Amino acid sequence: MYSKIVLPLDGSTAAECALPLVRALARRLAIPVELLGVIDLREISRSVAAAEGLFLDRLAEDESRHSAEYLSKIAKSLVVSTSTTRCERGGAAETIIETAAATRTH
Repeated sequence: MYSKIVLPLDGSTAAECALPLVRALARRLAIPVELLGVIDLREISRSVAAAEGLFLDRLAEDESRHSAEYLSKIAKSLVVSTSTTRCERGGAAETIIETAAATRTH
């Protein structure tokens, strides 16, 4: 059946609306949860001034650190047997799809 729940989170209230359902499913099915954060460099570069674009790598590192802290906080609140966090760089949609596809094969 199912071997893992992958939940992409971006820090928004809308994304966090899935948390109660994920908690319930993970407990009921006794499966692990992987929280996924995606750092989309294209989106970051659109929202910064040209001068800040020179520091895009640093901005991405800051976003990665912030995302990891956020996901860790959420993971602690899940209260399920196993939860992991993962932060990737890339397009959000593509990364979510690739992660889900990789999970199906395991």
